[in-house]
Amino acid sequence: MDKKHILNNGICIVSEDIPSFYSITVGIWIKNGSRYEDKYTNGISHFIEHMTFKGTKRRTARQIAEEMDSIGGQLDAFTGREYTCFYAKIMDKHLPTALDILSDILLNSSFETSEIEKEKNVVLEEIKMYVDSPDEFVHDLCAQALWGEHSLGMPILGTKENVLDISREKIKNFFDIQYGPKNILVSLAGNLQHDNVIKLIDEYFGKHLSDVIPLTINTPDAKVNKKIVTKDLEQVHICLGTKGVSFADDSRHILSILNTILGGSMSSRLFQEVREKRGLAYSIGSYYDSYVDTGTIVIYAATSVEKVNELLKIIVQEIMNLREEFVSDNELKRAKEQLKGNFILAMESTSNRMIKLAKQESYFGKTFTVDEILSEVDKVKKEDIKKLANDLFKLESFSLAAVGPIDAQNISILA
Repeated sequence: MDKKHILNNGICIVSEDIPSFYSITVGIWIKNGSRYEDKYTNGISHFIEHMTFKGTKRRTARQIAEEMDSIGGQLDAFTGREYTCFYAKIMDKHLPTALDILSDILLNSSFETSEIEKEKNVVLEEIKMYVDSPDEFVHDLCAQALWGEHSLGMPILGTKENVLDISREKIKNFFDIQYGPKNILVSLAGNLQHDNVIKLIDEYFGKHLSDVIPLTINTPDAKVNKKIVTKDLEQVHICLGTKGVSFADDSRHILSILNTILGGSMSSRLFQEVREKRGLAYSIGSYYDSYVDTGTIVIYAATSVEKVNELLKIIVQEIMNLREEFVSDNELKRAKEQLKGNFILAMESTSNRMIKLAKQESYFGKTFTVDEILSEVDKVKKEDIKKLANDLFKLESFSLAAVGPIDAQNISILA
């Protein structure tokens, strides 16, 4: 059963006790990410994530790693557009040690200038690696095309110029604003007792106080742009993106089924038509991202330059088919069963359960049972999918991004 508690300083705790497990995954979620940055600070959230592992007042970077290894645990972090998460997966008996380490790196990081300068090189290499991976870089390019200069269109890693300009003072200023207790959510799943968890988290995080008001966000308008990066590659990597729905939107379950049918699986229309039937691409599919107030749905593919426009015609046709025709009964049933199966299998992991708890609390202010979620999926009808496709899939609202041996004049969704 999921439980919730808020500490006196404002930190929210959500937990799920799973007695049959021997492990616990604990995540410290910060309401902060690249969306809370501007063109001058873009990349600082990701850089702070790196720096928290570089040493505290009590531990060196090596001691942090060795102490977690000594209990057989896993310690890591990731930065998204709307949140940053620091998490540990440990045997249940080692939860106090994990919380001690997590609280130390979050609340007592040294942010030493010498370490900052070294880490700049690490992040710059990470940016280079990302740009050198067209199958990843094209997605950032699509976000830029769709959201323009809004922070949702900025890369999570930041830019070379911004990384070089980061200083200890900038880190401290941003950290003090965004890492206050009212921006912190602690999510746990595994073999635990909620009352004991509250005492432990209060011990390690309860004295964290801040009167600083966190940054706020504004809702962007989706754009229609074309972003092309001409590069000497064997393939052209393309993304077609348009506005989707927010995380808590009533149509979120409809969108998940729509995406599964369009390109979210090996039995999807795009995979079967583009790869299996025509052999036009090895990589083809679709996905969606949702945020607190908006979202995106994106189609990705990679093919040779001479086949790009043929591929785009087929993608556009499949989009139009979903607008104009009802999906078949078999498609709908298969998509529902696939989604439900994937969800149930994911719940076998304490890490996935921890993430589910955190996201539901962050975006809904409550958590849903497995049965409630499966029931919502089952309620989706063919009429719902057709209506949502008509709402979202307007050809004139798609942005196009491409990386490869092609220029803007030679690629178009209207070709």
